[in-house]
Amino acid sequence: MQDNQSLSHKNALRGLHFQNPPHAQDKLVRVISGSVLDVVVDIRKESATYGQHFKIELSGENNLALFVPKGFAHGFICLEDNTLFYYKCSALYNKQAESGLLWNDPALGIDWGGKCLCYQIKTWSIIVLTSLLACFKYHYL
Repeated sequence: MQDNQSLSHKNALRGLHFQNPPHAQDKLVRVISGSVLDVVVDIRKESATYGQHFKIELSGENNLALFVPKGFAHGFICLEDNTLFYYKCSALYNKQAESGLLWNDPALGIDWGGKCLCYQIKTWSIIVLTSLLACFKYHYL
């Protein structure tokens, strides 16, 4: 397990991140102070909801948490200055397994609800959904 925390300003966008198997991570995310629009995208190719996204506002005030399972890309945009975001991960960070989807990929159709002034730039390649390899398996419950 690994715990992470980030501090961001209003309109800062982080994501859409994930780690490829065998280093994929489940995440439990929440906001300690401030607020975000939190977004997850299903990247399990065999899933009926592949490529679809879900979004929810998380804030220090509403005290909601979101579980993000393996096979989902995750990102958020800050709605307030000095937003403190916390996430607990089921596996350690692995730089070689890190990847991400382009936050404004038209195939995803994500309305981020405002103006993105800056987004996090990583050294790994960010790809569009149509370039994603079938790394994650969909398992029926």
